[in-house]
Amino acid sequence: MSVEKPTALDVDITIPLGSGRDRVSVRARFTLSKGILVIFGASATGKSLTVRAVAGLVPAMGRIRVGGEILLDAEAQVNVAPERRRVGYVPQHAALFPHLSVRDNVAFGLRARGNRESSGPLAEEWLERLGVAHLAGRLPRRLSGGESQRVSLARALAPEPRLLLLDEPFASLDLTTRREMRRVVREVQKQSGIPMVFVTHSPREAIEMGDHLVRYGPGGSQEEGRPEDLVEKDLE
Repeated sequence: MSVEKPTALDVDITIPLGSGRDRVSVRARFTLSKGILVIFGASATGKSLTVRAVAGLVPAMGRIRVGGEILLDAEAQVNVAPERRRVGYVPQHAALFPHLSVRDNVAFGLRARGNRESSGPLAEEWLERLGVAHLAGRLPRRLSGGESQRVSLARALAPEPRLLLLDEPFASLDLTTRREMRRVVREVQKQSGIPMVFVTHSPREAIEMGDHLVRYGPGGSQEEGRPEDLVEKDLE
């Protein structure tokens, strides 16, 4: 008798914003079985808030499950701390530690988990996989935008997360670099098998990156489906 594999990500949450008469909320409801799920929509619809809630960085009500583990269940009073969720997060701006070398930036999360002896070799391995091993000794201020995002991606992947969240990670890059970085992320996902959530407001990027798509509008998630079906009208 076969055992059904747990869904990679199951989100059913409400994220409260403001207070009193100004209180509003963002509703997020979607499921990812494997590959890359794209959260697509206009600005101020709650896309970034959603991935930050999954990472545990903003409060939410409802339920979040990654693989077979409940990370949030408001009714059961379960709320796993961000550092224990094993969820990688890559923001729009790389946010690298300016005083640490590229190597030490990538090794930081490994050392925080107690992997001090293996942190150096693992950091080097991920820098090599992402094509920036030659930058290991540099400080972040000496990196280009594309190089910074490769390092940020390596830092998020090095601790072997069970889910990777990418919050419009290429929005500030030039067109050529964005295309290259999209290729890099797709290749890493295929090789590693790590499920990913990718936030964008670009319909072309949504189609290129997504295996599945959640379209956002005022108030949060509105519909799910194939990227080419849900963003076709945005390409006209």
